[in-house]
Amino acid sequence: MCADVSLAFLPSPRRDPVRFAARGRFPFMQLPLNFVARQSIWALDHDADPVFLKHASRRLRALLTLDFSAASVSRIQHWLDRQRTLRVQAGRALYEHAQDGDTLMLLSFYLAEWMGRCVGSPPSWSLLALESGSRTCVVHFPEDHASGLGMIKLPGIVAHVWTTEGADLAASLTQLIAPIDLRALDRSAQPLKPLRADRDTAFHERAHALDPVTRSAMWSARLPMLEPGDPLSDYFAAQRELFERGNFTCGGVIQAHADLFKPEYVGLRVAEVVYDPANLLRYDDVQAIAKVLRQWGEAKNAEGVPPEALAVRAHLRSGTSRMLSEELPLALFGYPLRICSIWVDQEHLPDGMLSYKGVPLVIAPEVSRHAKLLPHQAWSAEFREDWLSAGQERLGRRHSITDMMAEAREQSRQIAVRLLMAELGQPAVAQTHMDAGVHADAPADVPAPATARVSGLSLKFTAIALAAMLLGFIAIWLVTSS
Repeated sequence: MCADVSLAFLPSPRRDPVRFAARGRFPFMQLPLNFVARQSIWALDHDADPVFLKHASRRLRALLTLDFSAASVSRIQHWLDRQRTLRVQAGRALYEHAQDGDTLMLLSFYLAEWMGRCVGSPPSWSLLALESGSRTCVVHFPEDHASGLGMIKLPGIVAHVWTTEGADLAASLTQLIAPIDLRALDRSAQPLKPLRADRDTAFHERAHALDPVTRSAMWSARLPMLEPGDPLSDYFAAQRELFERGNFTCGGVIQAHADLFKPEYVGLRVAEVVYDPANLLRYDDVQAIAKVLRQWGEAKNAEGVPPEALAVRAHLRSGTSRMLSEELPLALFGYPLRICSIWVDQEHLPDGMLSYKGVPLVIAPEVSRHAKLLPHQAWSAEFREDWLSAGQERLGRRHSITDMMAEAREQSRQIAVRLLMAELGQPAVAQTHMDAGVHADAPADVPAPATARVSGLSLKFTAIALAAMLLGFIAIWLVTSS
């Protein structure tokens, strides 16, 4: 039996750990394992219910004093030993997945958080495919660069200690993080410090290293047609201070203007995003949550929508209302999240489109309720490459915002010239040199077609005529106003 549970929490036909569903209330809510872990830890910290681990005792934190100290690991060991002894005396199985699976995972999530605080990296949970075709829960620490921890089957370690006489939990964990000197923490009752919410501050350094011209592209100009009463109108005045004093966080796109998914430059458009103020969730997590919110908004009727989500649904369906970092009801996901209407400036995206599975945001709650899309000028090279690769996979080739803007300017120029020629009654000469048949590879001594020469001449006369008319209007205005 020990060999079976040492792989720990393998998915059963009735319950796949990568897709936990809040049973009974949200039949189509499917969220990643990593979010389940983060919500469970938040629930332990705030004496709340683990939404997804219904069979795990809420009293476990108080019973074992789970305070993220080294001594708490010893208390878990004592509790597991006692459970094993009592079940042997009662003639029961040492581990029953249906009843003990949630408790096993809650302890595993807690121990992963404890290890993360030891090495200074938030734990990241996922599923690992095994050779047998099944999958098992594993955790790794992506921001740990000192100890070199790889994928750890932590639930398997806990299950082994649970079912094996003499197995030492503290020794197993200490061996895993041996490169970190934990002797000062051994048996300590001092809780480890929480993981910092503002881990990623490198974007400030990258932005300050930019030349003034490039840096100036990070600020959006206010739209002239924007109504003064629009809550998003205050963003433009607040964006610089928000950026300078803000922290990074991952955002999930709930819905956005259709133009933001096309390789055409249009400027600024509005999107609705959800984000974690503590910045402890991954892009996969917030985007999965965004998908659930989008499903609620797109549902034909509100029958399957939780009552707590009706206001969000009405907002998403209105197309004109705004939410500025409004808190989502805790009853929805059991974790503090915020929803925000943001401006998406295409110049702040390397390909001008929402190509990735989420968006990088800058938030500064003490400064503004707005959230700012982190401009790509301040992105890391790795994240920019991931973004462009995602866009290439979606559309078949890479696009560049620089090329898109150049094409938009050229199209606007051609349209303006054609409209002007039409007004002057010369539609036949409204074409540019390229339209008239002048090719870039044509010999230099080949004269341009007559229509092309006339077009250039007409433009000169048109410009002179317009200038003369403008001077005449100014002169008339000066005479009449004096």
